[in-house]
Amino acid sequence: MLELTVEAVVENSEPRRRRLPEWAKETLARDPGLEYALPSPRVIDPITDDLWREWNGDDHSYDAVLATAQRIPRELRYVTGATTVESSIKDLLEGGAGVCQDFTHLFLAMVRGAGWPARYVSGYVGPAGDAETMEGQSHAWVEVGGADGRWVGLDPTHGQLTGPHHLRLAVGRDYRDVAPHRGLFYGTAAGAAPEVSVRVSRLSHQEVERVPLTAAVHWQQQQQQQQ
Repeated sequence: MLELTVEAVVENSEPRRRRLPEWAKETLARDPGLEYALPSPRVIDPITDDLWREWNGDDHSYDAVLATAQRIPRELRYVTGATTVESSIKDLLEGGAGVCQDFTHLFLAMVRGAGWPARYVSGYVGPAGDAETMEGQSHAWVEVGGADGRWVGLDPTHGQLTGPHHLRLAVGRDYRDVAPHRGLFYGTAAGAAPEVSVRVSRLSHQEVERVPLTAAVHWQQQQQQQQ
């Protein structure tokens, strides 16, 4: 049996609730966020431009971006198993159902087509409210960039802005850049679907200071051995 265990400590806070300024093309050309404004392997489908016009007309404002994030879960159904990691935006729209990865790819394509830089966020949903510990779940959402260089999180699966319970682990152009894990297994055993469990706990500031990061500890040990 192959067992993969991942541990991480994520510091998070309540996002600033404010309006984004309009994106300026001349600013985009000088900004490293340019790669998030262009099509990527999993986020390219001409039909999304038509869908944007159907929903928003010629409005490319931040209000239209937010309205699009809120509309996606009303138009499409969240159904586990309806798609796979290889499903395309076309598969989602034709089937009318998918999961967070699909909703995120659709939203990315629509927003980028409207001229906004947007990046795929891979992470987890942690305890909301006063809950200290919960069985978490992997999740995906979008961060949209503004001309001031800031990124605002939008969750097209739930049609809302992200909050402190959205725990970001990695960002990329699409799912392929930030898949939770990847690799190859060689052997004679029959294949089986992986079983995944996530446990998320809220830590106090004092607890965070006491938690050693495994990578940092390993690096320190290597340095000591070399001395």
